Amino acid sequence: NYPIMYTAVDVLWNTWSSITRMVEIKDTTSPIFTWVNNEIIEVYSGYNDNYIVTDNYRSWTWIVVTISGSVNTWLLWNYPIMYTAVDESGNTWTINKIVSVLDTTKPILTLNDISPMVLIQWDNFVDPWAKWIDNYDWSGVILTWIISWWIINTSIVGTYYVVYTYTAVS
Repeated sequence: NYPIMYTAVDVLWNTWSSITRMVEIKDTTSPIFTWVNNEIIEVYSGYNDNYIVTDNYRSWTWIVVTISGSVNTWLLWNYPIMYTAVDESGNTWTINKIVSVLDTTKPILTLNDISPMVLIQWDNFVDPWAKWIDNYDWSGVILTWIISWWIINTSIVGTYYVVYTYTAVS
């Protein structure tokens, strides 16, 4: 608060009554958040609440920040996080952010045998299958598709294609 005193004086220096006005300067602007990190993170990676909070009047050391919610990077999910900042003047800013934990790494599919596989006519075809490695999903399914007009028939000489696809649960 700043007092300003007004006094009336005439040309003969006669002073009339004085009056004082109080001037109050207030900070009415809320602090603001800026995020440094991404809102989408890879499963099993680390997560930190990397943000910058600024205020128009004071430095960040005068701002109280409250964070409600947490992120489990081992579980795929959309995690709501609420951030609240209060500056020294009591100005409050609250914002909600969704942090998504995703599995964006593609699985690796490898054949269990050599390719091309050479069979002698009339031999039995035994599917050697394939194996997969996935960073998150260990319960996926390998689907085998035989792409030809007929099933692999070792009595008929020809080229047959077996395509393996892996479908992850995540």
